[in-house]
Amino acid sequence: MSENNSFGINVKILRKSKNMTQQDLADYLQVTPNTVGNWESGRSFPPITGDAVGAMNVLFGVQPGDLLGCTPNEILSRRNAKERADLSEEERDLLHLFRRLNAKGRERVIQFTEDLLGNSNYTEIEGTGEDLAVSGAA
Repeated sequence: MSENNSFGINVKILRKSKNMTQQDLADYLQVTPNTVGNWESGRSFPPITGDAVGAMNVLFGVQPGDLLGCTPNEILSRRNAKERADLSEEERDLLHLFRRLNAKGRERVIQFTEDLLGNSNYTEIEGTGEDLAVSGAA
């Protein structure tokens, strides 16, 4: 890998943060896996004004230019801060607790949540915060 390849390093780290393979990213961008591998290794770069860079900005939730001029930690930190800002305090607390669980515990929480969502006594009218059971009783 080229020593001055922040673009390739950023693409690789962000791709992996999305649990994507080179093949997955290649399919999304409609390029070959070899092309993605060449970008990540610094052997080649996509056209800066091309569709691939714009599509990666959207996919990875980064600003134009971030792939080229920021360290991976700066990009991930900025993206995580934006995601956290969109959460209520209660949601942040739940996320913190969820992250403390191992994989088996997380699976149980997800299954339990899906079960609750299947029962209208535990759901809200989407986007209002109003309980369905309360609004239906009026």
